[in-house]
Amino acid sequence: KINGLLIITLMVLLGAAPLGAAGKPGGTLRIGQGIVSNLDPHFSTSPADLMVISQVYQRLVEITPEHEASPDLAESWSSTDGLTWTFKLRPDQKFSDGRPITAKDVVFSYNRMRDQQIGTPVAGFFAAIQDVKASDDLTVVFTLSEPNPEFPIDTGEYHAVIIPDGATEPGQKHVASGAYMIKEFYPEDRIILVRNPHFNRLDKDGQKLPYLDELVFIFSEDMVGQTESLKGEELDFVGGLPQELLAGLDKHDATKIISQSENFHLSIHIRPDGDLPSAAAPVSQPPKLLSHLAELSKYIPPRLASSLHPSPPVFSLLVFSPSSPPVSVLPTDLALPAASRPPPPFYL
Repeated sequence: KINGLLIITLMVLLGAAPLGAAGKPGGTLRIGQGIVSNLDPHFSTSPADLMVISQVYQRLVEITPEHEASPDLAESWSSTDGLTWTFKLRPDQKFSDGRPITAKDVVFSYNRMRDQQIGTPVAGFFAAIQDVKASDDLTVVFTLSEPNPEFPIDTGEYHAVIIPDGATEPGQKHVASGAYMIKEFYPEDRIILVRNPHFNRLDKDGQKLPYLDELVFIFSEDMVGQTESLKGEELDFVGGLPQELLAGLDKHDATKIISQSENFHLSIHIRPDGDLPSAAAPVSQPPKLLSHLAELSKYIPPRLASSLHPSPPVFSLLVFSPSSPPVSVLPTDLALPAASRPPPPFYL
């Protein structure tokens, strides 16, 4: 996990309330971003895809900037052993075509994501799911191959959205489970989202969500051009601008720059097999050590470990495989010779 800053720029619409004042529901937000390449939510790869998919579909949980699981489609979850996880869905949730969202939809979605024949980018990530069943319309039970106390966070992975049971072409037939649904899509130009009329969610003040009537994502890979469009009031929102493009915006009266903490990790794919350089112990053993709690805890100062976790620290990491994407798992019992252990101190 790496903490960084997500830079967001927002243009105040002419005639709107001053920055910081309470707004009114309704209106259209014009968003500048890269070109959408794949609208099948289980195969989406680019940040531009993610921006759209996150508005159109729900996951079981959302991940907060503090890297904690927060209710999304699921209102609660529990496990007594980390091996079997039970998720309770919010009642009265519907897809954009009016069908109720049930546990069967969750089962179908996860079976599709973890199906090796279908080959989604998260088939390896969810390989530890041995079984997923609907015990009733609003209850989903996951059985894992090994205990994982962070499994609720895993269900917030950005591909892990819920689509209707039996969906055959989700990349072409977009039935939304989230706040917005796709109205029009013009490849290489823009995509227009409108409110999902069946989205049943309120904010903490009882205001119906979402607030906006329409989102228009206007495609461009030219960040400089997006910045100029923001200044020229042709765009209302641009996310992820690099620091060098912010210099001219901080003095622009009609633009507000918002810095928000975010959590993300960088995946390093290592092939520890054969005669490859990455198979050598100096390269392959340190990542393996990260998954060995007993060994790792020897190199973490006790105060640091106790401040992070009330009991012996539990870590998850990416397990590296020659044939599959990284898999998030619990510590494993890897036999490591003493010579392969890094010398203390070993800081994370």
